[in-house]
Amino acid sequence: MPNLKLTVNVNLSGLRKFRETLEGDLRRKENGPIREALHTWAVLITRFLTARWRQYSRGAGDWRPLKAATLAQKRRKGLLPFILRAFDETFQAFAPEIAKKPGRLTEDIPFGIRFGFGGGMAYPHSHGKGITLKEIAEIHQGGLGNVPVRKIIVPPDTTTRAQMREVMNQAVREAAHQ
Repeated sequence: MPNLKLTVNVNLSGLRKFRETLEGDLRRKENGPIREALHTWAVLITRFLTARWRQYSRGAGDWRPLKAATLAQKRRKGLLPFILRAFDETFQAFAPEIAKKPGRLTEDIPFGIRFGFGGGMAYPHSHGKGITLKEIAEIHQGGLGNVPVRKIIVPPDTTTRAQMREVMNQAVREAAHQ
């Protein structure tokens, strides 16, 4: 009785191309759908943090309210009566409509994107101390002396995370079709 054989060949060239696309995007060698999704993530996080900052600067959330003396001082100087919004340079560094705003950090890195405050942009109201917007943000993020903790960079909320997940799912589907 002769041997019966069945040979099945699997063409993996599509999977190889998919892997190369993912790897190229994640290692910053290319600007394909995955890298574009990461840039969209930065926009989504910016919107979330900006909305949160607007709300918290008016006394919502876990930001400790301004002291009465601080509010009185702001009124005398004609400043905004909001938390972390005296002059708005730090807040405006997050302006979602201006991706290259001084003091803002959005940087491609392997396997992700770095987002926050960076660079050497001097905070214009540091009274000659040469403090940068990044340093102002760090002081408030962790608190310092009589400056209470007011977290600016926080993980995104559930809604933003769901949007980010959908953006990445769509990017993976697009990469698979390429």
